[in-house]
Amino acid sequence: MTGTDRPERYRAYVVPRRSPTDAVGGLTTDEQDRYAELVVFAPDVPIPLDVPARLWGRTGGWDRERAAGFRDRLSGLGLLTVRVDGGIVLPAHPGGCSADELARLHGVLLDAHRPQVPVRDGRSDWAWLPDGHYLWSRLATHLLGAGLTDELDALLVDPHWLAGRIERTGPAGLEADLLLGSTPIAAALARVVRQDGHLLAPLSPRGAVVATLASRIPPRDETTTALRTALLARSPRPRPTPVGAPPDLPDPALRRVLTGHAGSVLALVIAPDGGLATAGEDGTARIWDLASGTCRLTLIAHVGPVSALAVAPDGSWLATAGWDGSTRIWDPGSGALVRVLDGPDERVNALVVAPDGTWLAVAAEGGTARIWDLDSEVCRHALRGHTGSVNALAVAPDGDWVATASSDGSTRIWDSTTGHRRHTLRGHHAPLTAVAAAPDGSWLATTGLDGVTRTWDPATGAGRHVLRASAEPVVLLAVAADGSWLAGACDDGTTQIWDPVTGARRHVLDGRADTGPSTALAVAPDGSWLATAGTDGTTRIWDPDTGTCRLTVRGHTDPVEALAVTPDGSLLVAACEDGTARIWDPAADRPDPQEPACPVSALVLAPDRTWVATADTDGTTRIWDPTTGTCHRALVGHGDRVAALAVTADGSLLTTVGWDGTVRVWDPRTGAPLRTRTAAPGPVFAVAVAPDGARTVTEGSDDGDGTDTVHLWDATGAHRFALVGHPNPVMEFGVAPDGSWLATAGDDGTARIWDPTTGHCRHVLVGHTAPLGTLVLAPDGSWLATAGDDGTARIWDPATGAHRRTIDAHTGVVTALAVTTDGSWLVTAGQDGTTRIWDSATGDCRHTLQEHTGPVAALALSPDGSWLATAGTDRTVRIWDPATGAARAALRLGTAPRHAAAVGSDLLVVAGDGGPCFLRLTG
Repeated sequence: MTGTDRPERYRAYVVPRRSPTDAVGGLTTDEQDRYAELVVFAPDVPIPLDVPARLWGRTGGWDRERAAGFRDRLSGLGLLTVRVDGGIVLPAHPGGCSADELARLHGVLLDAHRPQVPVRDGRSDWAWLPDGHYLWSRLATHLLGAGLTDELDALLVDPHWLAGRIERTGPAGLEADLLLGSTPIAAALARVVRQDGHLLAPLSPRGAVVATLASRIPPRDETTTALRTALLARSPRPRPTPVGAPPDLPDPALRRVLTGHAGSVLALVIAPDGGLATAGEDGTARIWDLASGTCRLTLIAHVGPVSALAVAPDGSWLATAGWDGSTRIWDPGSGALVRVLDGPDERVNALVVAPDGTWLAVAAEGGTARIWDLDSEVCRHALRGHTGSVNALAVAPDGDWVATASSDGSTRIWDSTTGHRRHTLRGHHAPLTAVAAAPDGSWLATTGLDGVTRTWDPATGAGRHVLRASAEPVVLLAVAADGSWLAGACDDGTTQIWDPVTGARRHVLDGRADTGPSTALAVAPDGSWLATAGTDGTTRIWDPDTGTCRLTVRGHTDPVEALAVTPDGSLLVAACEDGTARIWDPAADRPDPQEPACPVSALVLAPDRTWVATADTDGTTRIWDPTTGTCHRALVGHGDRVAALAVTADGSLLTTVGWDGTVRVWDPRTGAPLRTRTAAPGPVFAVAVAPDGARTVTEGSDDGDGTDTVHLWDATGAHRFALVGHPNPVMEFGVAPDGSWLATAGDDGTARIWDPTTGHCRHVLVGHTAPLGTLVLAPDGSWLATAGDDGTARIWDPATGAHRRTIDAHTGVVTALAVTTDGSWLVTAGQDGTTRIWDSATGDCRHTLQEHTGPVAALALSPDGSWLATAGTDRTVRIWDPATGAARAALRLGTAPRHAAAVGSDLLVVAGDGGPCFLRLTG
């Protein structure tokens, strides 16, 4: 690819020559030449005066003073705008020039700035540009424009430049640069930045975002490994570097992730021109550029969640509707609020637009649908008659009628011009969830919680076919563009495809093993594929002709709320409860999913730090080598998720408990199961083991009466005692280093000290005013710290039960505790996003660590106390100097970590929904 046949972005600079305006005609010949040279700059881009001044210095011998005077003259003539900082913005190109002349001007502009940077290996080292310099954002474009493709390709793999570019201008600019390159490594990097751009937002300390970028580059070959290493060298020390590839790298079918909503994304709509709008639980709607992934506008739309979206057939307006009962019409170009359609104070469930865009129907929770005239803001008709909420709407292709489907089990067809009811369709025996019309209007389909789908003749109201799906409710309907098939998504995770003319079932698309109950359904514009999504975040693409699955993708960890397809069918957008929208490539052909790492529910470190065990939600316990990040053994036996782990002091026995109610003991060196016993009729949530393995304590659920019970077992698995005292669930255990006592922290706000030989309660530790969630023991067992929802940490003497001190730790829940190996200081983490270091002897706060933007979920202290790691729901891992409280390094992960452990002085493991990630702290 040459400098003249590469991007459209560049070719847009070559504009046809136009006749000089009167304003330009008033300039001298020299001034006209200088003005014409501004064609090298893009319109609507801020340009510091120094940049054209250097250009004019090369082309016309002008100094900066003359350049400033000329700038002011052009401004007076209306040919440019002067910024507050003295820079300029061109409203349009000054005129055309030949491609050769334009390339020459690009080269002259670059040569004018080369003296500002040193030369390295025979090339200008542009990474030394001053902060804020214009070329940080436009250098690649000018190199391409000058035809300097070799220099451009070298720039795009220069770790100095890559690090500086992303630190200064963010991922969008770096992606745009990389797309101008011609090398495979540039293309690979562009894909990394596109897929992981949501992780590459600014991150402190400086260089942390560079470390995050490096961590997302799969070390597939020598080139990528070398680039990864070189980028890491430009991040702060100690550099948290994944051992191998992170477990949560994106699926190849992922295009990009859109973030910004503060809560679930509840609705999607795509305009005819491909623009995307999303609606959120946070009361906002956002308008996005799908090509770049940038949010163009944020509309503060409603008080409460935005429940529905609709767009004009010509894309000229966007409608949002919310739980507050109002519907608002917006200009999607400017974000201006055009009109407000006020209805009753009832949640709006659905919107549908007339095919000609002249009216909008709004379905409300109170059982009435309204048709609004969008020119006059007048409610044309209130469609009353339903005795339950109106849950769904459909409109005839010619706009002649509107169908309303209700919780009262009926569907009504209304004349959209007069508002008169034409037909009432009865036959369902439960609330209706969806209604869909044939593309030619010849039939109408309804479905509901009775598990039945029915088709009707909308002209006569007569029933045609009864399509039975399953015993489970049918929640969604979709129709092929040509009306040749009808799809119904069920609560059991299946999707049925029927022939609407004959009523025959063609296929059953079975996604139950992956998706859980169906939550979203979408059809390609040409009907060549169908997308389904479920509560576990899985999205699948099916061939409706054969019933086979073409693609399965997993990226979301929460339910998918909505799906939408671009008009050309090239992109599928999935909105999720996790607050993101993910854009997928539906053309990828892979029926079996790229299996993500299994979410981790618990983590334990071997006493000698040679292995790590993770408890996984799939019922497996895995033993890992932390130095290589490889799984050595998978311990299979639990019939449901593993909830907690415990290991003996010598590391010879590993105990696991799970939701299947069993306790299992393993040899972690061989993976051999040693003992299994049932500890509770329901799930077992917690476990602790005496240092010598002589006793095990568990906490589990008794399904019979809904209470949780603590049990003590001996080394043979025999039941010894039920520890009775806490009226509410026990959240955490602690065992004395010598095994002489046992501590429990309960949801009742108390902690208790027990005698493990008799099962008697020695002390009840009272003082907290809310449930306890965590406890920690001094390494020598001389004191015990408890913390919980009241925001305090309390230190106790376990020998006497005496309260030593109360620490007002956080404004909100204390989420985690940690203590140094010598017990000299205590660390608390809070839901308020802070971590605090306390003197355990005096209760004085040494340092407050404030960088996380959400709750801190886990803590890890290095064995020598030289660093502290915090892991937060903001998906960051942060490394701190506990002696000074200084932030040393940070890394953003693809999923939020909930557990952490220091494996060694330079090795850390964190784990969460993305599986375990082993981080080497280098440098």
